[in-house]
Amino acid sequence: MNAEQFIREQVRRILLEREEEPSGEEETSSSSRLIVKGSIPGAIPKGFKALADSDPKELMKNLKATGSYTHSDPAEALKKLLDAGVKGTGEMKSAFKGSKIITDKNGKKGVLVGVGEIDNKNGTRYLKMLMQAALKVGTLKPPDSVRVQHTSAGVLVYFSKNGNNTWDK
Repeated sequence: MNAEQFIREQVRRILLEREEEPSGEEETSSSSRLIVKGSIPGAIPKGFKALADSDPKELMKNLKATGSYTHSDPAEALKKLLDAGVKGTGEMKSAFKGSKIITDKNGKKGVLVGVGEIDNKNGTRYLKMLMQAALKVGTLKPPDSVRVQHTSAGVLVYFSKNGNNTWDK
């Protein structure tokens, strides 16, 4: 088994873990009108979305990204959340590198997350699930919908009306 396959298996394990006794509480979010769109077409591989959809609070706990991520600059809050999500476990640390805030030619801010032992497409899928879970449980209160986009440099995450691709446009 090569390193990428091992990392994928470990990330899947983290994303699919469930509490033995579900609390039965249903999360509601004031961000329910906001969406997360990704740039990778097609469905997420079977099983990946389990916790992001069924128990987003548990997913955030598994990734050690609990709490509230706020800042006067929404891009800083987004960076804090992404850093927590990709540095919370050893497997995620191996899958992703650091993040940095970048600005497009029109002044729009976003967070670029480098990929490590995972390819950009799967990295985009994982970060999309992280963002979906964060919106569902209310740990991030974004000013707009979220776009998760793969690039040659890594995965770019930014706020965008309806989650549309508006970077450098």
